[in-house]
Amino acid sequence: MFLISMLIASCEKDREVVPVKYQISNAYSPVNFKYRNAGGVVTSETIDFESAEDIWQYSFENKRGEIVYLS
Repeated sequence: MFLISMLIASCEKDREVVPVKYQISNAYSPVNFKYRNAGGVVTSETIDFESAEDIWQYSFENKRGEIVYLS
């Protein structure tokens, strides 16, 4: 009985964490942007895209309901 209740609690906890993925694409020139990272800190970056095929991505796991931000 103890093992089953631990397994259920473990499954419920996993559902509280969701994947987050930011992506910027189809840019032809430098892009200035801000995003909230995995630690909750708003970070500024500039990426110099050379073609529309260049992609910037940032992925992390976050608690369900937490604020995410990309501007």
